[in-house]
Amino acid sequence: MTNPENLTQVVPFLRVSAIERSVRYYVEGLGFAMKYTWVVDGKLRWCWLARGGAAIMLQEFPTQGHDSWSQRHSPIRTATG
Repeated sequence: MTNPENLTQVVPFLRVSAIERSVRYYVEGLGFAMKYTWVVDGKLRWCWLARGGAAIMLQEFPTQGHDSWSQRHSPIRTATG
């Protein structure tokens, strides 16, 4: 069993449909700073945002192709669907 004192941070990973808009909200609206990024073919796909001791990860998945993701294929459903 892992020593619980080794756990220093838990970071939520959020799938977003429009990463540029989401980054703008967290950075300009809530004061987060972008710490790390992953850019594919010139488009931001993933980032790590931090503010004080808090952090979140955002990722936008392609909607078509090999690495695509869609709500239709997600095991997670909304309350209405």
